[in-house]
Amino acid sequence: DATKDIWNEMTFGGLVHSLRTSDEVTQVELAKRVGVSKQFLSDVEHNRKDVGIAFAKKISDALGYSIEP
Repeated sequence: DATKDIWNEMTFGGLVHSLRTSDEVTQVELAKRVGVSKQFLSDVEHNRKDVGIAFAKKISDALGYSIEP
């Protein structure tokens, strides 16, 4: 299934970028919501920074998504 393959290959940074842009939120706005710099968020989206579950939760909350199963 093509959709399943896309999700299996998507990185956390790629997912953040995809959700952020589909919601028409800028990096500056999301960075402000989460309390990080635009550069840090860019590094996350480009998989140059590893983040933990607490940061993932902050991102999901800021975008209005749930990471709960």
